[in-house]
Formats: sequence, structure tokens, C-alpha cells
Amino acid sequence: MESNQMQWQSLSAALEITKSALDPASLGERLGTDIDSLSATGDDLEGIFDELLPKVTPLASELTALRAEGYQVRIDIKGWVESGARLTVPAGVLAQAAELALPLSFTTQANVSTETEDFLSSLGGPPQPEES
Repeated sequence: MESNQMQWQSLSAALEITKSALDPASLGERLGTDIDSLSATGDDLEGIFDELLPKVTPLASELTALRAEGYQVRIDIKGWVESGARLTVPAGVLAQAAELALPLSFTTQANVSTETEDFLSSLGGPPQPEES
């Protein structure tokens, strides 16, 4: 990876558990922890996973049981992006998530331009006929 490539900024990762009619209080009770505490922020994914996984790993058997009950369980990686920004996911991060059978999801946040014409022109389009 070239060092001058733009990367996602303000990274965070969090364990997400979803299901219709989810009761966060009973879920927290079942897991023995506040679900909001199962997150981490930082500048690089390896550091974030180093902080997050010690919180998640002891819950592995309970997370497996939740999946069997129809809950969706994943780690969501979130960051701010600009046009052309990339996110490099190190092999170690992928291996750690796979070891826990936790899929990764990715959420981007971006500043939206209010300049509609700039946005439309960035999309390109068919060439316009020249006026004579």
C-alpha cells in the first residue's frame, strides 16, 4: 500500500446484534455487559481490534447461541471517507473475525456536497452536441 493513498478517517468498530423486537436491556443482561461497551475507536484497524476483541472473545459461545436463535451478529467498521479514500483491512483482522465466526460490515460517513452541479458533472455523461 502506498503511504500517500487516502485512508478512511475516525475509524471505529462495534459488535452489532440485531433482531426484530430486540430488547437491549435483556440482551445486555444475557451477555453480562452493556452492549454499548463492545466498541473501540482508533487510527488503525489492528489497534481497534486489539482493543475490541478481548471484550468480545469471552462472549463467543453466547454469540453462537444468539445466531442460532435468529439474531444477526457482526462487527461493523465505520469511518469518514472522502472521494477516492480506501480502507485496508489487514489479514490479521480478517483472521480474528473469522476465528469468532463474526462477519464484518462497513459503514461510511461523508460530508455531502450541496453543489448539485458539481456532483452531476462528476458523474460524466454523454457528450453534448456543439452549438453552431
